[in-house]
Amino acid sequence: MSVASSTGRLPVEVVIPAGAAERGGRVGEVAAQSARVFIIVVTFNRKPHAVNVIGAIAGQDYPRELMDVVIVDNAGTDGTLEAIVERWKPERVIRNETPRASEPNFQKADVTMGSACNAAGFRSLTVVRNQANLGGCGGFNTGFAFIDAVSRGEIELAGADGTSPFGAGGGAGASGGSGGGPDRLWLVDDDIDLPTDALPQLLKAMASDERIGIVGSRMVNLNDREHTYETTIYLDHLSGQLSPQPIRGHRCFDSHFAWEKMVGGVHGRFTYTGTREVDIVAACSLLARWEAVKKVGFWDDRFFIYCDDADWCLRMAQAGYRVMLNLDAVVYHIPWLLKSTPERSYYAQRNAAWMTQKNFHGWRLKRVMARKMWGILKDSLRAMVMRREFHAEILRRTAHDAITGRGGKLDIGNGPKPVPLKEGFAQVGALRAGAEVVFLCNQPDSLKWARQVRDNLRAQLAASSTQEPRWTIVVRNTVPGYETAGDEDGGWARRMVYGGRLPSRLKKQFAFARLRPAACIVFENTNDMPVLLGGRGGNIHIDLKDATVCQPEHDGWGVRGRFAARWFGTALRAAWFVLTCRSHVMKGKFA
Repeated sequence: MSVASSTGRLPVEVVIPAGAAERGGRVGEVAAQSARVFIIVVTFNRKPHAVNVIGAIAGQDYPRELMDVVIVDNAGTDGTLEAIVERWKPERVIRNETPRASEPNFQKADVTMGSACNAAGFRSLTVVRNQANLGGCGGFNTGFAFIDAVSRGEIELAGADGTSPFGAGGGAGASGGSGGGPDRLWLVDDDIDLPTDALPQLLKAMASDERIGIVGSRMVNLNDREHTYETTIYLDHLSGQLSPQPIRGHRCFDSHFAWEKMVGGVHGRFTYTGTREVDIVAACSLLARWEAVKKVGFWDDRFFIYCDDADWCLRMAQAGYRVMLNLDAVVYHIPWLLKSTPERSYYAQRNAAWMTQKNFHGWRLKRVMARKMWGILKDSLRAMVMRREFHAEILRRTAHDAITGRGGKLDIGNGPKPVPLKEGFAQVGALRAGAEVVFLCNQPDSLKWARQVRDNLRAQLAASSTQEPRWTIVVRNTVPGYETAGDEDGGWARRMVYGGRLPSRLKKQFAFARLRPAACIVFENTNDMPVLLGGRGGNIHIDLKDATVCQPEHDGWGVRGRFAARWFGTALRAAWFVLTCRSHVMKGKFA
């Protein structure tokens, strides 16, 4: 049973522009029921997810003989390929021997891994194994290039019945386009789940108007399936920011706020149905018209991950196609913010700058770019002051790489190597006799986290003669329990309380100069207390996913001075870039 029928929601409410029915007749209905759909899933080291999502696709209320599935394995090392072969028995495994998705090099199918007929019942199931991890952007570009090669007859993709996926002669399908190729592309993330009517809902909305190039899905929390966390997304043409609500002057302004008032909000536990015209939809479950893809091109191969789908949607609109959100097409997904890291933010901010270059012009481009560059560089400087050196360097690199056009994967790794607490404390000198260690506590649960780290370190030191350091808790006066922090267990830590105003934090610097801590502990990459004086050892970063390990980094005036030199150099280049930047125009399929 589909989600729509089980919850009693209304049938899909499709927005059909005036005259569309007369132009198209019953073409839309036929296309929604008989469209040839190619489905692309990109995966990297998420074996259980990759295996499960194929099952979710196979469970769609749509003829599987009209579905060709391409799984792009981004050079995973966890056995994803072998698990898919064992469970779903794809007809072919093809290796893409190239370091760049824009230069595909598809090899002949590995006959030792293929089967006569896939176990899911699709018209075909193919795994494309990339030579390197090309990111989500490169993975989907690999899928696009593979389908393009199939449509041009460069790769044979006969199904179990021996037929071409595009019929005799490789002609157009229900889309009415010219030349070979599928009717629709469905892009699906590997870490999602789907109701059984996800694809039919997307196809139905697409079929309502031949001018629709992309249809996206309503995003619902995978772990709370009554909570919608993303619906409409619009581009603010004044600031360059993305927002769930259009600004005044946007073509959708009046209709959006009338709809939002009727529904109750853009996210939450409301009843959503129908379609909305938007600027952007997410690629975790996105249907595209192949005819439009051939006209607009593939994804900008500089992006690696993030903003690639947003950029594609905006390019579709520039080419004259509509971008629609079908609220009845649901995808269950983990909210993006729950997966946020400094590295992921690097891609999001770098790529957003490039997206700005494609959608703004003249003085407005310079103004928006100036705000973006200054915002990134300001955050970088703040991160350094707040004892987050690796985060500060990533932010500086964000600005540097955006202005120099350096695309692809970030090349400075994932920060200091995680090591057991005992080893990390020793690396920064925090286990020397008389060493003082400071907990920087500005989050609601940080006092609990401090005790947890103390207990974990004690457990790791239990078998040795090494004594734990002396502890000081530096706690903001908005943290629950700040008045008695450190008093437990007979007073295990000294307490230093500060307020949110700048003078309060500056006055504490003299206390740090006297204290001379060997290390400062930062939780979850978040801190608002600078330690400018007296910090002679290093920083210890704790990720609460595993509080038995830490990421130690050395600190000191030498480290800060070298960073400051790099930062000022980047700031000067950013200023020149803002003054001279021009709009970016894509010159090919990939860039």
